[in-house]
Amino acid sequence: MEQNPDLKWETTITRNIGLDFGFFKNRLSGTIDLYWNTTKDLLVNSVIPNSSGFAQQMTNVGQTSNKGLEIALTGSVVQSKNFNLDLNLNVSFNKNKVDKLASGQKEWLQKGKLSDWYGTYTHKLVVGETMGLIYGLVNDGFYAIDDFTFENNQWKLKDGITDASSFGNGGFSLKPGGVKFKKMSPVDPSNKDTYKITEADFVQIGNTNPKMTGGFGFSGNWKAIDFTAFFNFMYDFDVMNATKFSLISNVRHNNSNLSMDMSLANRYRYVNDEGVNVANDPVALAALNKNASTYTWHSMTQGITMSDIIEDGSFLRLGTLTIGYTLPQRWLWKLKVQKLRVYVSGSNLFTLTGYTGYDPEVNVQNGLTPGIDYNVTPRSRTYTVGINLNF
Repeated sequence: MEQNPDLKWETTITRNIGLDFGFFKNRLSGTIDLYWNTTKDLLVNSVIPNSSGFAQQMTNVGQTSNKGLEIALTGSVVQSKNFNLDLNLNVSFNKNKVDKLASGQKEWLQKGKLSDWYGTYTHKLVVGETMGLIYGLVNDGFYAIDDFTFENNQWKLKDGITDASSFGNGGFSLKPGGVKFKKMSPVDPSNKDTYKITEADFVQIGNTNPKMTGGFGFSGNWKAIDFTAFFNFMYDFDVMNATKFSLISNVRHNNSNLSMDMSLANRYRYVNDEGVNVANDPVALAALNKNASTYTWHSMTQGITMSDIIEDGSFLRLGTLTIGYTLPQRWLWKLKVQKLRVYVSGSNLFTLTGYTGYDPEVNVQNGLTPGIDYNVTPRSRTYTVGINLNF
């Protein structure tokens, strides 16, 4: 990468207005903040002419803005001799926007770090729109026998049916059971080539920006037992489960067909239970796949950003939990110890989510290609046992 002597730091202008409040002798308190941040002179890898001897150069271009609302509440719910309980809650709503890109540009096409992947981009930044938008193909189930004619021992796609044959190269010829996509770009009925699925059929299929993020927790004690817990959550955002794709496709032969989505009960098959290949027997093929619910993994030999691997990442996570016990003073005076507390603590104890990957909180709002889960190491779960001593 060529150095840029004119490079400078990004500049962020922050504007906010807030309100702090307290009621009932501050047993209920909180803050409300409205903010509007503008970041300009973004540091971005930009393509430069090959005549320079380099492909890219770090430059200052573009401007983005973030507007949002943050609310934090703290309440002392119970105050008594033997039992005390405090609760806290924070929630935030954020909206980002691309204000401008490099001079004269209205959109940037960005591609995540994915190998053997079709297309020149997975994300698109458009002036006036939010960042973190995923673009790809819209799944339309799988090809049915009625989508073809069968002549001379070969399957031939009927006129007017979308053609996804380019995604099954490497030994898979288009036939019933192959992955099928919706045609989103215009077609010309007199030109069958316009029915081929290409990058022109990419549309927005995911938004990685959560509508709401936050957390809540509680702390307190009952006699000598103390406890604290904190949960965090994100609501309504999309994750591209690229790891899942490698398990339901033929991109990497050593990973193929490792997902239960591709079990014998679900996927389209060509070999029956007796080991006979019926791919060229329309009657037997129809009978074998009368209950099939998904396409065959053979039909995808390159990575495809598609709607089937876009999942809702909403989650609720128990981030930390600590329980402690302070021994009575009368047990300690002979040891000349003022206080002895034993405790057990855990982090990342459980996550409630409908996401099928290891962790939905992956690369969220990070960089220009956020929200891609591709062999990301799951966050660890830890347990701690400790002693606090005061002499």
